[in-house]
Amino acid sequence: MKGKKFLCVAAAIAAATQLCACGRSGDVRLNSTDDYPQETDVELVYWVDNPAGVRMESYTMNSTPFKRELEKQTGIRVKYVHPPWDQEKQNFSLMIASNDLPDIIEYDWKQYAGGVEKAIQDNAIINLKPLLENISPNLKTFLEKNPEIEKNLRTDTGQYGFYPFVRDGEMLTTFRGAVIRKDVLDNAGVAMPETIEEWELALRTLKSAGIEIPITIGFTNDMVDTVGPFLGAFGICGGFYQENGVVKFGPYERNFALFVKKMNQWYEEGLVDRQFDSTSSARYEQQFANGELGAAFATAGGNMGSWIPVVSQSIPDAVLAPVKYPSARKGQRAKYGHKTLELEGKGAAISTQCKDVEMAARLLDYAYSEEGSTLYNFGIEGESYRIVDGYPTYTPYIMDEQVNGGKPLTQMLGQYTRSSSSAPCIQDVRYMEQYCKFDEQKEAIRLWADTDAAKYQLPLLTLTLEENTEFSNIMNKINPYRQEQLYRYIAGAVPVDDMEDYFEKLKNMGMERAIEIQQAAYDRFLKR
Repeated sequence: MKGKKFLCVAAAIAAATQLCACGRSGDVRLNSTDDYPQETDVELVYWVDNPAGVRMESYTMNSTPFKRELEKQTGIRVKYVHPPWDQEKQNFSLMIASNDLPDIIEYDWKQYAGGVEKAIQDNAIINLKPLLENISPNLKTFLEKNPEIEKNLRTDTGQYGFYPFVRDGEMLTTFRGAVIRKDVLDNAGVAMPETIEEWELALRTLKSAGIEIPITIGFTNDMVDTVGPFLGAFGICGGFYQENGVVKFGPYERNFALFVKKMNQWYEEGLVDRQFDSTSSARYEQQFANGELGAAFATAGGNMGSWIPVVSQSIPDAVLAPVKYPSARKGQRAKYGHKTLELEGKGAAISTQCKDVEMAARLLDYAYSEEGSTLYNFGIEGESYRIVDGYPTYTPYIMDEQVNGGKPLTQMLGQYTRSSSSAPCIQDVRYMEQYCKFDEQKEAIRLWADTDAAKYQLPLLTLTLEENTEFSNIMNKINPYRQEQLYRYIAGAVPVDDMEDYFEKLKNMGMERAIEIQQAAYDRFLKR
Protein backbone atom coordinates (compact mmCIF):
# COMPACT_ATOMS: atom_id res chain seq x y z
CA MET A 1 0.00 0.00 0.00
CA LYS A 2 1.37 3.37 -1.02
CA GLY A 3 0.48 6.62 0.74
CA LYS A 4 0.76 10.05 -0.77
CA LYS A 5 4.27 11.44 -0.74
CA PHE A 6 3.85 14.70 1.04
CA LEU A 7 6.60 15.29 3.58
CA CYS A 8 9.41 17.41 2.21
CA VAL A 9 12.63 17.86 4.16
CA ALA A 10 11.88 21.48 4.96
CA ALA A 11 8.49 20.60 6.44
CA ALA A 12 9.98 17.75 8.45
CA ILE A 13 12.63 20.07 9.88
CA ALA A 14 9.91 22.55 10.80
CA ALA A 15 7.93 19.81 12.50
CA ALA A 16 10.98 18.66 14.39
CA THR A 17 11.62 22.19 15.60
CA GLN A 18 8.04 22.59 16.79
CA LEU A 19 8.01 19.23 18.53
CA CYS A 20 11.22 19.92 20.37
CA ALA A 21 9.63 23.15 21.57
CA CYS A 22 6.89 21.02 23.13
CA GLY A 23 9.43 19.45 25.45
CA ARG A 24 9.65 16.09 23.70
CA SER A 25 12.71 13.96 24.34
CA GLY A 26 14.46 12.77 21.18
CA ASP A 27 14.23 14.02 17.60
CA VAL A 28 11.79 13.37 14.78
CA ARG A 29 13.23 11.01 12.18
CA LEU A 30 13.20 12.72 8.80
CA ASN A 31 11.64 10.32 6.32
CA SER A 32 10.84 11.58 2.85
CA THR A 33 7.76 9.40 2.40
CA ASP A 34 4.80 8.08 4.36
CA ASP A 35 4.63 4.72 2.57
CA TYR A 36 3.36 1.73 4.56
CA PRO A 37 4.75 -0.51 5.77
CA GLN A 38 7.39 1.71 7.34
CA GLU A 39 10.99 0.60 7.53
CA THR A 40 11.82 0.86 11.21
CA ASP A 41 13.08 -1.28 14.05
CA VAL A 42 11.35 0.79 16.73
CA GLU A 43 8.93 -0.86 19.17
CA LEU A 44 6.40 1.53 20.66
CA VAL A 45 5.01 0.98 24.15
CA TYR A 46 1.27 1.64 24.08
CA TRP A 47 -0.71 2.03 27.35
CA VAL A 48 -4.41 1.20 27.07
CA ASP A 49 -7.14 -0.37 29.18
CA ASN A 50 -7.54 -3.99 28.08
CA PRO A 51 -10.74 -4.22 25.95
CA ALA A 52 -13.54 -6.42 27.28
CA GLY A 53 -13.44 -8.73 24.28
CA VAL A 54 -9.76 -9.41 24.88
CA ARG A 55 -10.17 -9.90 28.63
CA MET A 56 -12.84 -12.53 27.95
CA GLU A 57 -10.06 -14.62 26.40
CA SER A 58 -7.80 -13.88 29.38
CA TYR A 59 -5.37 -12.36 26.92
CA THR A 60 -3.61 -9.08 26.47
CA MET A 61 -3.78 -7.21 23.19
CA ASN A 62 -0.28 -8.47 22.44
CA SER A 63 -1.72 -11.89 21.62
CA THR A 64 -4.49 -10.72 19.30
CA PRO A 65 -4.73 -11.15 15.53
CA PHE A 66 -5.41 -7.40 15.39
CA LYS A 67 -1.96 -6.58 16.73
CA ARG A 68 -0.32 -9.03 14.37
CA GLU A 69 -2.05 -7.48 11.37
CA LEU A 70 -1.48 -3.88 12.50
CA GLU A 71 2.28 -4.52 12.69
CA LYS A 72 2.22 -6.23 9.31
CA GLN A 73 0.38 -3.38 7.60
CA THR A 74 2.26 -0.49 9.22
CA GLY A 75 5.69 -2.05 9.71
CA ILE A 76 5.74 -0.63 13.25
CA ARG A 77 6.02 -2.95 16.23
CA VAL A 78 3.82 -2.31 19.25
CA LYS A 79 3.97 -3.55 22.83
CA TYR A 80 0.68 -3.04 24.64
CA VAL A 81 0.65 -2.55 28.41
CA HIS A 82 -2.60 -2.63 30.38
CA PRO A 83 -3.59 -1.33 33.81
CA PRO A 84 -4.98 -3.92 36.25
CA TRP A 85 -8.62 -4.75 35.64
CA ASP A 86 -10.97 -2.01 36.88
CA GLN A 87 -8.07 0.23 37.94
CA GLU A 88 -7.62 2.31 34.78
CA LYS A 89 -8.05 5.73 36.44
CA GLN A 90 -5.88 4.92 39.44
CA ASN A 91 -3.14 3.41 37.30
CA PHE A 92 -3.25 6.38 34.91
CA SER A 93 -2.89 8.86 37.79
CA LEU A 94 0.07 6.96 39.24
CA MET A 95 1.71 6.77 35.82
CA ILE A 96 1.38 10.52 35.25
CA ALA A 97 2.57 11.33 38.78
CA SER A 98 5.63 9.08 38.42
CA ASN A 99 6.60 10.80 35.16
CA ASP A 100 7.52 7.38 33.77
CA LEU A 101 5.51 7.46 30.58
CA PRO A 102 5.07 5.02 27.69
CA ASP A 103 5.27 6.18 24.09
CA ILE A 104 1.49 6.30 23.53
CA ILE A 105 -1.33 6.73 26.05
CA GLU A 106 -4.94 5.88 25.17
CA TYR A 107 -7.39 7.42 27.61
CA ASP A 108 -10.60 9.39 28.07
CA TRP A 109 -8.89 12.79 28.14
CA LYS A 110 -11.87 14.71 29.48
CA GLN A 111 -11.12 12.85 32.73
CA TYR A 112 -7.73 14.58 33.01
CA ALA A 113 -7.79 17.37 35.62
CA GLY A 114 -7.78 20.54 33.54
CA GLY A 115 -8.44 18.62 30.35
CA VAL A 116 -6.14 17.69 27.51
CA GLU A 117 -4.79 21.24 27.32
CA LYS A 118 -3.53 20.90 30.89
CA ALA A 119 -1.98 17.54 30.02
CA ILE A 120 0.03 19.37 27.34
CA GLN A 121 0.96 22.13 29.80
CA ASP A 122 2.03 19.48 32.32
CA ASN A 123 4.51 18.18 29.74
CA ALA A 124 2.83 14.77 29.82
CA ILE A 125 1.74 14.72 26.17
CA ILE A 126 2.66 16.72 23.09
CA ASN A 127 0.61 19.19 21.09
CA LEU A 128 -0.24 17.36 17.88
CA LYS A 129 -0.80 20.43 15.73
CA PRO A 130 2.60 20.21 13.95
CA LEU A 131 2.05 16.48 13.39
CA LEU A 132 -1.35 17.11 11.82
CA GLU A 133 0.28 19.57 9.47
CA ASN A 134 3.16 17.33 8.43
CA ILE A 135 2.99 13.66 9.47
CA SER A 136 -0.70 12.79 9.87
CA PRO A 137 -2.35 13.43 6.50
CA ASN A 138 -5.20 10.97 7.00
CA LEU A 139 -6.51 12.53 10.21
CA LYS A 140 -5.89 16.01 8.83
CA THR A 141 -8.01 15.26 5.76
CA PHE A 142 -10.80 13.79 7.87
CA LEU A 143 -10.88 16.87 10.12
CA GLU A 144 -10.91 19.20 7.14
CA LYS A 145 -13.97 17.38 5.81
CA ASN A 146 -15.65 17.41 9.23
CA PRO A 147 -15.23 20.91 10.69
CA GLU A 148 -17.58 20.37 13.65
CA ILE A 149 -15.57 17.37 14.79
CA GLU A 150 -12.36 19.36 14.31
CA LYS A 151 -13.84 22.16 16.42
CA ASN A 152 -14.54 19.71 19.25
CA LEU A 153 -11.03 18.24 19.05
CA ARG A 154 -9.33 21.64 19.09
CA THR A 155 -8.93 23.28 22.50
CA ASP A 156 -9.75 26.91 23.24
CA THR A 157 -6.12 27.87 22.55
CA GLY A 158 -5.93 25.93 19.27
CA GLN A 159 -4.08 22.82 20.44
CA TYR A 160 -4.77 19.17 19.61
CA GLY A 161 -4.00 16.60 22.25
CA PHE A 162 -4.99 13.19 20.92
CA TYR A 163 -5.92 11.05 17.92
CA PRO A 164 -9.66 10.69 18.53
CA PHE A 165 -12.27 7.99 18.62
CA VAL A 166 -15.08 9.21 16.35
CA ARG A 167 -18.59 7.80 16.00
CA ASP A 168 -19.39 8.36 12.33
CA GLY A 169 -23.15 8.55 11.99
CA GLU A 170 -26.54 8.69 13.68
CA MET A 171 -26.68 4.93 14.18
CA LEU A 172 -23.53 5.10 16.29
CA THR A 173 -24.41 8.03 18.58
CA THR A 174 -27.66 6.58 19.95
CA PHE A 175 -27.64 3.10 21.42
CA ARG A 176 -29.45 3.12 24.80
CA GLY A 177 -33.15 3.10 25.53
CA ALA A 178 -36.10 1.10 26.85
CA VAL A 179 -37.30 -2.35 25.81
CA ILE A 180 -40.61 -3.95 26.84
CA ARG A 181 -42.53 -7.23 26.63
CA LYS A 182 -44.67 -6.20 23.65
CA ASP A 183 -46.40 -9.59 23.49
CA VAL A 184 -47.97 -8.98 26.90
CA LEU A 185 -49.26 -5.56 25.82
CA ASP A 186 -50.57 -6.98 22.55
CA ASN A 187 -52.49 -9.71 24.37
CA ALA A 188 -54.15 -7.05 26.51
CA GLY A 189 -54.86 -4.76 23.57
CA VAL A 190 -52.59 -2.04 24.92
CA ALA A 191 -50.51 0.03 22.48
CA MET A 192 -46.81 0.67 22.85
CA PRO A 193 -46.43 3.69 25.15
CA GLU A 194 -45.50 7.16 23.88
CA THR A 195 -46.33 9.35 26.90
CA ILE A 196 -45.98 9.05 30.67
CA GLU A 197 -49.70 8.28 30.97
CA GLU A 198 -49.40 5.49 28.40
CA TRP A 199 -46.28 4.16 30.12
CA GLU A 200 -48.23 4.02 33.35
CA LEU A 201 -50.97 2.01 31.64
CA ALA A 202 -48.41 -0.31 30.09
CA LEU A 203 -46.68 -0.97 33.41
CA ARG A 204 -49.98 -1.69 35.15
CA THR A 205 -50.86 -4.05 32.30
CA LEU A 206 -47.61 -5.95 32.80
CA LYS A 207 -48.26 -6.21 36.51
CA SER A 208 -51.84 -7.42 35.98
CA ALA A 209 -50.46 -10.10 33.65
CA GLY A 210 -48.43 -11.53 36.53
CA ILE A 211 -45.05 -9.95 35.77
CA GLU A 212 -43.47 -9.34 39.15
CA ILE A 213 -41.29 -6.37 38.11
CA PRO A 214 -42.97 -4.24 35.44
CA ILE A 215 -39.83 -2.13 34.91
CA THR A 216 -36.34 -1.87 36.31
CA ILE A 217 -34.49 1.43 36.13
CA GLY A 218 -31.00 1.89 37.57
CA PHE A 219 -31.39 5.43 38.91
CA THR A 220 -27.66 6.10 38.97
CA ASN A 221 -26.24 9.53 38.17
CA ASP A 222 -24.94 8.10 34.91
CA MET A 223 -28.38 6.78 33.94
CA VAL A 224 -30.06 10.09 34.77
CA ASP A 225 -27.41 12.20 33.03
CA THR A 226 -26.78 10.22 29.84
CA VAL A 227 -29.97 8.23 29.27
CA GLY A 228 -32.48 10.46 31.07
CA PRO A 229 -35.19 7.84 31.56
CA PHE A 230 -38.54 9.66 31.10
CA LEU A 231 -36.97 13.09 31.80
CA GLY A 232 -37.80 14.48 28.37
CA ALA A 233 -41.51 14.03 29.05
CA PHE A 234 -41.11 16.49 31.92
CA GLY A 235 -39.43 19.10 29.73
CA ILE A 236 -35.87 18.66 30.96
CA CYS A 237 -32.70 16.88 29.87
CA GLY A 238 -30.22 14.83 31.88
CA GLY A 239 -26.99 16.28 33.27
CA PHE A 240 -25.62 19.52 31.85
CA TYR A 241 -27.24 20.76 28.64
CA GLN A 242 -28.01 24.04 26.91
CA GLU A 243 -31.29 25.57 25.85
CA ASN A 244 -31.18 28.63 23.60
CA GLY A 245 -27.54 29.11 24.55
CA VAL A 246 -28.19 28.96 28.31
CA VAL A 247 -26.52 26.11 30.21
CA LYS A 248 -28.74 24.17 32.60
CA PHE A 249 -28.43 21.11 34.85
CA GLY A 250 -31.40 18.75 34.63
CA PRO A 251 -31.45 17.59 38.27
CA TYR A 252 -31.45 21.26 39.36
CA GLU A 253 -34.46 22.23 37.25
CA ARG A 254 -37.75 22.43 39.16
CA ASN A 255 -39.44 19.97 36.80
CA PHE A 256 -37.00 17.36 38.11
CA ALA A 257 -39.27 17.21 41.16
CA LEU A 258 -42.19 16.17 38.94
CA PHE A 259 -40.10 13.33 37.53
CA VAL A 260 -39.06 12.18 41.01
CA LYS A 261 -42.63 12.26 42.30
CA LYS A 262 -43.81 10.11 39.41
CA MET A 263 -41.03 7.58 39.98
CA ASN A 264 -41.95 7.47 43.68
CA GLN A 265 -45.60 6.87 42.76
CA TRP A 266 -44.60 4.00 40.48
CA TYR A 267 -42.39 2.57 43.21
CA GLU A 268 -45.18 2.72 45.79
CA GLU A 269 -47.53 1.09 43.30
CA GLY A 270 -45.10 -1.76 42.72
CA LEU A 271 -44.38 -0.82 39.13
CA VAL A 272 -40.66 -0.13 39.61
CA ASP A 273 -38.03 -2.66 40.67
CA ARG A 274 -37.43 -2.55 44.42
CA GLN A 275 -33.73 -3.13 43.69
CA PHE A 276 -33.44 -0.07 41.47
CA ASP A 277 -29.88 0.52 42.68
CA SER A 278 -28.83 -2.64 40.82
CA THR A 279 -27.54 -2.20 37.27
CA SER A 280 -26.57 -5.81 36.57
CA SER A 281 -27.24 -6.76 32.95
CA ALA A 282 -26.92 -10.44 33.87
CA ARG A 283 -29.63 -10.01 36.51
CA TYR A 284 -31.95 -8.32 34.01
CA GLU A 285 -31.36 -11.09 31.49
CA GLN A 286 -32.22 -13.78 34.01
CA GLN A 287 -35.36 -11.93 35.13
CA PHE A 288 -36.52 -11.50 31.54
CA ALA A 289 -35.88 -15.19 30.89
CA ASN A 290 -37.85 -16.16 34.01
CA GLY A 291 -40.80 -13.97 33.01
CA GLU A 292 -40.27 -11.78 36.09
CA LEU A 293 -39.31 -8.55 34.28
CA GLY A 294 -41.44 -6.57 31.87
CA ALA A 295 -39.25 -3.64 30.78
CA ALA A 296 -35.75 -2.26 31.22
CA PHE A 297 -33.28 0.20 29.78
CA ALA A 298 -30.75 -1.50 27.53
CA THR A 299 -28.03 -1.06 24.96
CA ALA A 300 -29.00 -1.98 21.42
CA GLY A 301 -25.86 -4.03 20.85
CA GLY A 302 -24.68 -5.97 23.89
CA ASN A 303 -27.86 -6.10 26.00
CA MET A 304 -30.46 -6.73 23.31
CA GLY A 305 -28.12 -9.01 21.38
CA SER A 306 -27.84 -11.19 24.47
CA TRP A 307 -31.34 -10.89 25.92
CA ILE A 308 -33.42 -11.54 22.78
CA PRO A 309 -32.25 -15.13 22.09
CA VAL A 310 -32.26 -16.04 25.79
CA VAL A 311 -35.80 -14.75 26.32
CA SER A 312 -37.16 -16.33 23.12
CA GLN A 313 -35.68 -19.67 24.14
CA SER A 314 -37.22 -19.53 27.64
CA ILE A 315 -40.54 -17.97 26.59
CA PRO A 316 -41.16 -18.89 22.92
CA ASP A 317 -44.00 -16.36 22.43
CA ALA A 318 -42.16 -13.46 24.11
CA VAL A 319 -41.42 -10.34 22.07
CA LEU A 320 -38.82 -8.01 23.56
CA ALA A 321 -39.34 -4.80 21.60
CA PRO A 322 -37.82 -1.30 21.81
CA VAL A 323 -39.88 1.67 22.94
CA LYS A 324 -39.37 5.26 21.81
CA TYR A 325 -38.51 7.89 24.40
CA PRO A 326 -41.70 9.44 25.81
CA SER A 327 -42.88 12.94 24.98
CA ALA A 328 -45.01 15.39 26.96
CA ARG A 329 -47.93 14.91 24.56
CA LYS A 330 -48.87 12.09 22.19
CA GLY A 331 -47.59 12.66 18.67
CA GLN A 332 -44.98 15.12 19.86
CA ARG A 333 -41.28 14.49 19.30
CA ALA A 334 -39.48 13.60 22.53
CA LYS A 335 -37.32 16.40 23.90
CA TYR A 336 -34.60 14.17 25.26
CA GLY A 337 -33.11 10.71 24.99
CA HIS A 338 -29.74 9.04 24.81
CA LYS A 339 -27.28 10.81 22.51
CA THR A 340 -23.49 10.76 22.61
CA LEU A 341 -21.13 13.15 20.89
CA GLU A 342 -19.42 12.00 17.73
CA LEU A 343 -16.19 12.93 19.52
CA GLU A 344 -16.38 12.41 23.28
CA GLY A 345 -12.80 12.91 24.40
CA LYS A 346 -11.44 9.37 24.07
CA GLY A 347 -8.29 8.82 22.09
CA ALA A 348 -4.54 8.21 21.99
CA ALA A 349 -1.94 10.84 22.83
CA ILE A 350 1.80 10.77 22.22
CA SER A 351 3.76 11.27 25.42
CA THR A 352 6.62 13.70 25.81
CA GLN A 353 8.85 10.69 26.53
CA CYS A 354 8.04 8.94 23.25
CA LYS A 355 11.20 7.44 21.77
CA ASP A 356 10.09 8.02 18.17
CA VAL A 357 7.36 10.61 17.71
CA GLU A 358 7.18 10.27 13.94
CA MET A 359 6.62 6.51 14.06
CA ALA A 360 4.02 6.98 16.81
CA ALA A 361 2.25 9.56 14.66
CA ARG A 362 2.34 7.32 11.60
CA LEU A 363 1.05 4.34 13.58
CA LEU A 364 -1.90 6.34 14.96
CA ASP A 365 -2.64 8.17 11.71
CA TYR A 366 -2.90 4.86 9.87
CA ALA A 367 -6.26 4.22 11.57
CA TYR A 368 -7.77 7.12 9.62
CA SER A 369 -6.67 5.79 6.22
CA GLU A 370 -8.98 3.58 4.17
CA GLU A 371 -6.89 0.47 4.85
CA GLY A 372 -6.44 1.27 8.52
CA SER A 373 -10.10 2.03 9.07
CA THR A 374 -11.00 -1.32 7.54
CA LEU A 375 -8.61 -3.08 9.91
CA TYR A 376 -9.88 -1.24 12.99
CA ASN A 377 -13.52 -1.92 12.14
CA PHE A 378 -13.48 -5.32 10.40
CA GLY A 379 -10.14 -6.98 11.03
CA ILE A 380 -8.35 -9.28 8.62
CA GLU A 381 -9.79 -10.05 5.20
CA GLY A 382 -10.40 -13.75 4.77
CA GLU A 383 -10.40 -14.38 8.53
CA SER A 384 -12.79 -11.97 10.19
CA TYR A 385 -14.45 -10.45 7.12
CA ARG A 386 -14.96 -10.82 3.38
CA ILE A 387 -16.02 -8.27 0.81
CA VAL A 388 -19.51 -9.18 -0.43
CA ASP A 389 -20.89 -6.88 -3.13
CA GLY A 390 -18.53 -4.15 -1.96
CA TYR A 391 -19.61 -4.54 1.69
CA PRO A 392 -17.12 -5.72 4.37
CA THR A 393 -19.05 -8.64 5.84
CA TYR A 394 -18.06 -10.44 9.04
CA THR A 395 -17.42 -14.14 8.49
CA PRO A 396 -19.34 -16.91 10.26
CA TYR A 397 -16.23 -17.39 12.42
CA ILE A 398 -16.98 -13.97 13.93
CA MET A 399 -20.79 -14.05 13.92
CA ASP A 400 -21.74 -17.67 14.57
CA GLU A 401 -21.03 -19.20 17.98
CA GLN A 402 -21.55 -22.66 16.52
CA VAL A 403 -18.60 -22.03 14.21
CA ASN A 404 -16.18 -20.32 16.62
CA GLY A 405 -16.66 -22.61 19.60
CA GLY A 406 -19.29 -20.70 21.52
CA LYS A 407 -17.61 -17.31 21.66
CA PRO A 408 -19.95 -14.28 21.69
CA LEU A 409 -19.63 -11.53 19.12
CA THR A 410 -18.09 -9.10 21.62
CA GLN A 411 -15.28 -11.54 22.29
CA MET A 412 -14.58 -12.20 18.63
CA LEU A 413 -14.56 -8.52 17.68
CA GLY A 414 -12.18 -7.86 20.55
CA GLN A 415 -9.65 -10.20 18.96
CA TYR A 416 -9.79 -8.80 15.44
CA THR A 417 -10.93 -5.17 15.67
CA ARG A 418 -10.69 -2.10 17.85
CA SER A 419 -13.56 0.23 16.95
CA SER A 420 -15.89 -1.62 19.33
CA SER A 421 -13.68 -0.53 22.26
CA SER A 422 -13.67 3.21 21.48
CA ALA A 423 -10.14 3.10 20.06
CA PRO A 424 -8.59 6.05 18.18
CA CYS A 425 -10.27 5.52 14.81
CA ILE A 426 -13.44 6.33 12.90
CA GLN A 427 -16.14 3.87 13.90
CA ASP A 428 -17.85 2.58 10.76
CA VAL A 429 -21.64 2.34 10.72
CA ARG A 430 -21.32 -0.99 8.86
CA TYR A 431 -19.84 -2.43 12.06
CA MET A 432 -23.00 -1.57 13.98
CA GLU A 433 -25.27 -2.76 11.17
CA GLN A 434 -23.81 -6.24 11.67
CA TYR A 435 -23.35 -6.03 15.45
CA CYS A 436 -27.12 -5.59 15.58
CA LYS A 437 -28.01 -9.06 14.33
CA PHE A 438 -31.72 -8.82 15.08
CA ASP A 439 -34.30 -6.56 13.48
CA GLU A 440 -35.37 -5.43 16.95
CA GLN A 441 -31.89 -3.99 17.54
CA LYS A 442 -31.94 -1.94 14.35
CA GLU A 443 -35.46 -0.76 15.14
CA ALA A 444 -34.29 0.21 18.64
CA ILE A 445 -31.67 2.57 17.30
CA ARG A 446 -34.18 4.13 14.91
CA LEU A 447 -36.78 4.66 17.62
CA TRP A 448 -34.38 5.84 20.32
CA ALA A 449 -32.78 8.36 17.97
CA ASP A 450 -36.16 10.00 17.32
CA THR A 451 -35.65 12.80 19.86
CA ASP A 452 -34.45 16.40 19.96
CA ALA A 453 -31.50 15.46 22.20
CA ALA A 454 -28.89 16.76 19.75
CA LYS A 455 -30.49 20.20 19.85
CA TYR A 456 -29.70 20.54 23.55
CA GLN A 457 -26.39 18.71 23.70
CA LEU A 458 -23.26 20.44 24.97
CA PRO A 459 -20.11 19.97 22.87
CA LEU A 460 -16.74 18.82 24.21
CA LEU A 461 -15.78 21.76 26.42
CA THR A 462 -12.36 22.94 27.61
CA LEU A 463 -12.17 24.08 31.22
CA THR A 464 -9.20 26.02 32.50
CA LEU A 465 -7.22 24.45 35.35
CA GLU A 466 -8.79 26.83 37.85
CA GLU A 467 -12.27 26.14 36.49
CA ASN A 468 -11.69 22.41 36.46
CA THR A 469 -10.48 22.40 40.06
CA GLU A 470 -13.44 24.45 41.26
CA PHE A 471 -15.95 22.54 39.15
CA SER A 472 -14.62 19.16 40.30
CA ASN A 473 -14.71 20.21 43.97
CA ILE A 474 -18.33 21.31 43.61
CA MET A 475 -19.55 18.24 41.71
CA ASN A 476 -17.63 15.87 43.99
CA LYS A 477 -19.90 17.13 46.77
CA ILE A 478 -23.09 17.36 44.74
CA ASN A 479 -22.99 14.00 42.95
CA PRO A 480 -23.01 11.72 46.02
CA TYR A 481 -25.71 13.85 47.64
CA ARG A 482 -28.06 13.90 44.64
CA GLN A 483 -27.57 10.17 44.12
CA GLU A 484 -28.44 9.38 47.72
CA GLN A 485 -31.41 11.76 47.79
CA LEU A 486 -32.84 10.41 44.54
CA TYR A 487 -32.78 6.89 45.98
CA ARG A 488 -34.42 8.07 49.20
CA TYR A 489 -37.10 10.09 47.42
CA ILE A 490 -38.06 7.23 45.09
CA ALA A 491 -38.15 4.67 47.90
CA GLY A 492 -40.19 7.04 50.10
CA ALA A 493 -37.52 7.23 52.79
CA VAL A 494 -38.02 11.01 52.83
CA PRO A 495 -41.18 12.92 51.83
CA VAL A 496 -41.29 13.64 48.12
CA ASP A 497 -44.08 16.25 48.21
CA ASP A 498 -41.65 19.09 48.92
CA MET A 499 -38.17 18.93 47.40
CA GLU A 500 -37.20 22.52 48.19
CA ASP A 501 -34.66 21.29 50.72
CA TYR A 502 -32.98 19.31 47.93
CA PHE A 503 -32.76 22.30 45.59
CA GLU A 504 -31.57 24.57 48.39
CA LYS A 505 -28.86 22.09 49.36
CA LEU A 506 -27.62 21.91 45.76
CA LYS A 507 -27.53 25.70 45.64
CA ASN A 508 -25.54 25.89 48.87
CA MET A 509 -23.10 23.29 47.55
CA GLY A 510 -22.28 25.55 44.59
CA MET A 511 -24.60 24.23 41.88
CA GLU A 512 -25.11 27.64 40.32
CA ARG A 513 -21.37 28.29 40.24
CA ALA A 514 -20.87 24.93 38.50
CA ILE A 515 -23.42 25.99 35.88
CA GLU A 516 -21.60 29.34 35.48
CA ILE A 517 -18.34 27.49 34.80
CA GLN A 518 -19.98 25.32 32.15
CA GLN A 519 -21.57 28.42 30.64
CA ALA A 520 -18.21 30.20 30.40
CA ALA A 521 -16.64 27.17 28.73
CA TYR A 522 -19.56 26.88 26.32
CA ASP A 523 -19.32 30.57 25.43
CA ARG A 524 -15.62 30.12 24.65
CA PHE A 525 -16.38 27.09 22.51
CA LEU A 526 -18.82 29.11 20.42
CA LYS A 527 -16.03 31.59 19.69
CA ARG A 528 -13.56 28.94 18.44
